[in-house]
Amino acid sequence: LQRRSQVLEILYEVSKELLHERKPEELFQLIVDRLFDFLQADRGVILVREAGGELREVVSRFADGVEPSDLYLSRTVVEAVLGEKRGALYVATPDQVAAPVVAESLQLHGISSCLAAPLYADDEVMGMVYLDVKLRRRAFDEEDLRLATALANSAAIKLRTARLQEERRRGEELRLARDAAEEANQKKSDFLARMSHKLRTPLNAILGYAEILQDELQERDQRDLVPDVLKVSSAGRHLL
Repeated sequence: LQRRSQVLEILYEVSKELLHERKPEELFQLIVDRLFDFLQADRGVILVREAGGELREVVSRFADGVEPSDLYLSRTVVEAVLGEKRGALYVATPDQVAAPVVAESLQLHGISSCLAAPLYADDEVMGMVYLDVKLRRRAFDEEDLRLATALANSAAIKLRTARLQEERRRGEELRLARDAAEEANQKKSDFLARMSHKLRTPLNAILGYAEILQDELQERDQRDLVPDVLKVSSAGRHLL
């Protein structure tokens, strides 16, 4: 009864935090801290799946005497969570028939028990909650895994909501940038249209004068100056 009351308190606290407009990392740290203390773990982490599929550690907690660099994730555990989209629970004892290879690898790294739960939302595994026991003599059980899975679901909801908000924010920024670019192009077009209209009258006069000058040069047999006049005419027509 006492354990059930403690579990309800943890679930309630995490549910309240889920409603606040805070960064996902704050909720993640709360989840890791509560699981770490309640389940008497030696290591607890939340890892988020990046676009390329690799796992990135977001928050963590380690017992005194446990180095963060010692974190070991069994391939079988990772595959169960990310590939099969389910929680995983292992105990490094000879009678762990379900996954003897994992049991052996856990013992090799000094781990007596570990559990992992997926951050699962909208048919996508976005990461995982992972805890293990390295120094203390205890083993996780199915009730522990159910609690971790429930809290992982809360973490998944928070992460999904944050990502959707970020997508909307970026979409709004792109829309504003596109609108600003279109407005700038329109102003440029309007300016060029006005300038073209203002330049047309004096340019027509210049072109007309250039034609007269070209005829006079040819009549005076000063054909060596004609190319220069033609350059003026060509530049003027280009501006028109």
